[in-house]
Amino acid sequence: MVAGKWLRVWIVFDAFIVLCGGVLTGILSACELLEQLALHRVLPNLFLRAMPKTQSLYVSVLSFTVFSLVLYVSAGASLNVISQMFSLVWLTVMSLFPLTLLLLKFNRGRIARTSHTPLAVIVVAVLVSITVFAGNIAVNPATAGYFSAYFLGIVLVFTATQNKVHLLRWVYWMYDQYPYLHSSKLTRTWGTKLIDLMTSLRRQPVCILVKSDEVNHLFHMILYVSKNEETSCVKIVYFYEGEAGIPSELEANARILDEAFPEITVDLIIVNAPFDPPNVIALSHRLQIPTSLMFMTCPGFYFPHSIAELGTRIISI
Repeated sequence: MVAGKWLRVWIVFDAFIVLCGGVLTGILSACELLEQLALHRVLPNLFLRAMPKTQSLYVSVLSFTVFSLVLYVSAGASLNVISQMFSLVWLTVMSLFPLTLLLLKFNRGRIARTSHTPLAVIVVAVLVSITVFAGNIAVNPATAGYFSAYFLGIVLVFTATQNKVHLLRWVYWMYDQYPYLHSSKLTRTWGTKLIDLMTSLRRQPVCILVKSDEVNHLFHMILYVSKNEETSCVKIVYFYEGEAGIPSELEANARILDEAFPEITVDLIIVNAPFDPPNVIALSHRLQIPTSLMFMTCPGFYFPHSIAELGTRIISI
């Protein structure tokens, strides 16, 4: 033995500290991810509930713990399977970075940013990720089965949460096919409850920030919202300063769009203030609409503020 018992104890203690740091990092990352998904209405607002004193998102922490336990049990309590599956998950996450850069260059090329990655580097990174991913599957094909099962499960859950109203309509239709459910004491109120739930889900308003009164531009923005957000209220917001004035056709076009989308109530809000992060946040507090539910088109190179400062969502038209 080169060293004594003290070195073995020290290595075990060091490994324990590193493991605790990794678990803490995973919990914090999961909480942030679940919070953002809840703010974007991908997950229910239940995940935004926090402890009174620490403000920690206890639902997210509990969900992460339960999911980890389910993953461990479903893998037969095999650390070998868990480690191999973790390698595939890690490679998938890493490959999302070059794919995201590629999509940014294609769909959001006008966004001003400080660093620019050459296209060749992005393509090489994608190819390397695919090659390493395929190599891991070739070493142990069984791991791909576990990975595919969980991947499909997560996709199905997120698809369901993104189409809550549509799913509830199917449930209501099935309920309506059985007349005896309307007369039973246990189930006769289900129809009213389903309708109230669908109404409450669509009651959350969405805000679009516009810079012109072009009806084609406004139409495509509202069309995007109607396809991707479950809402019955859209607020068109226009910021202007002093002598800049208000576009002459803005109010008339807002009325036209209100008629063109009968399932959506379109309101027009004029704000006499510069378009900057403090005023956007103030508008969010005033309207009780989170910035994650505010949409704007992709700004140009000379836009003075970053998207992160605004906190809004960018859409392509």
